[in-house]
Amino acid sequence: MFYTCYNKCGEKVMKIYLIISESYYFIKQTLDEIYGDFSNVVKINYNDSLIDDILYEFSSVSLFDEKKYVVVENAEEIFSKSFDSGSLTDYLENPSEITTVIFVTKKVEKTNKYLKKILKDYKVYDNTE
Repeated sequence: MFYTCYNKCGEKVMKIYLIISESYYFIKQTLDEIYGDFSNVVKINYNDSLIDDILYEFSSVSLFDEKKYVVVENAEEIFSKSFDSGSLTDYLENPSEITTVIFVTKKVEKTNKYLKKILKDYKVYDNTE
């Protein structure tokens, strides 16, 4: 499997990940690498959700586990040129200690400010090159 991993690949668990791929196999394999068989995983389809509901899920506390993973699928709009959310900007500056967020998208705009922040401070898996 060929891909490019930007920033801190192979190191400690990060709080935010971005997977850029059109390959179901690559996405599944990368998710398995990130959270393995961890049971507290919440999957959200961005197309069926409001950004405020997604952000609420990032910060909500699980009743049964100390940690959780939130996977935001179909996150293309978040990584487009025109998307802007002050709340998401705030979250990326100060992510929850108990939640690991994983954005999954088929494409990104290279000038997107959220992409720039994640490239700078978090981990990106990209097999679109």
